[in-house]
Amino acid sequence: MEEGEPCLVVGHTGVGGSTLLGAVNGLVPHFTGGTLCGRVTVDGRDTAEHPPRELADVVGVVGQGLLDGLVTDTVEEEPAYIMEQLAAPRPPCASGWRRPSTSGASR
Repeated sequence: MEEGEPCLVVGHTGVGGSTLLGAVNGLVPHFTGGTLCGRVTVDGRDTAEHPPRELADVVGVVGQGLLDGLVTDTVEEEPAYIMEQLAAPRPPCASGWRRPSTSGASR
């Protein structure tokens, strides 16, 4: 694959596609456990030495089901959760953000 080129992994259930993607994005072995034999590198980073949060700037996975990729209950919380996982500093405007009112006036 060339740098920046999207890649689609497809196959029948149970043939290892999810395991492959877990190895590429660092879930294997950091969260799934088990033993990783061999070496997986992404952008020069060994996934056995870098947890998923350290790979998130270069690799991502979009699963089959939309809801499988969400971890919070609201649209407002989802990007905040992602930024927290990346240890990104909270923007100054975040504390003053409010949900738009039904009258159309928002802050």
